[in-house]
Amino acid sequence: MKKSKCMYVCMYVCMCATAFAQQRISDGTANAAINTNAVLEIQSNNKGLLLPRVALTGTANAAPLSAHVAGMHVYNTATVGDVTPGEYYNNGTKWDRMVGASDLNVTVVNQTGDMPYGSYSSSSYANTGVSFNFLRAGTYIIKLQQSYGYISGCQDLVFTFSGATIVTQSVEEKKQLCGNINAEWWTPIYYISVNGPGVVNLKYRVSTGTAVNLSIPGNTGNRAISIN
Repeated sequence: MKKSKCMYVCMYVCMCATAFAQQRISDGTANAAINTNAVLEIQSNNKGLLLPRVALTGTANAAPLSAHVAGMHVYNTATVGDVTPGEYYNNGTKWDRMVGASDLNVTVVNQTGDMPYGSYSSSSYANTGVSFNFLRAGTYIIKLQQSYGYISGCQDLVFTFSGATIVTQSVEEKKQLCGNINAEWWTPIYYISVNGPGVVNLKYRVSTGTAVNLSIPGNTGNRAISIN
């Protein structure tokens, strides 16, 4: 009886030690000491880790999981909604795609045309003569870092873009102060999404219709850069 009790105690101690120990899994080709910070380490010199392959239905939808779980990693096999095949991780509220080098296909679109320095006045949107010729669909950030001018009086100078391929855009209003502002430099920044190739034109309007002295010269580095 005493031997049986000792045996059961030893088995229990061994099971507890195994349950709380760090774990190393190896196929025999690698046998390094386990990293002290890892609860589980997989070692191999010629094999990899294959994630569960699932068909996601969208980044906002947890399916095929029952709920969003922060830290969950899967390989998505489906092309549907806003997901494409690739590795995804869950941040607790949605799926995010792991970005690879092939996803960072940056496109730069230079400004064409210019708005020569002069006095302009329009209470409705008018063409500036500046345009951007997008060759593919995507979302872009546009910086007009080489535009300048001055305004007499107090008013807003507003830029916008027009084009058949525009899906969405942000419009920044440039609030001018009262009085003469000579050669004031600014950097209007816009986000624009287009659904295909096409020319997008930059337009302007002045809030009060009063003339504004403005220039948006060409060949000065104004450009659109893709962000997806």
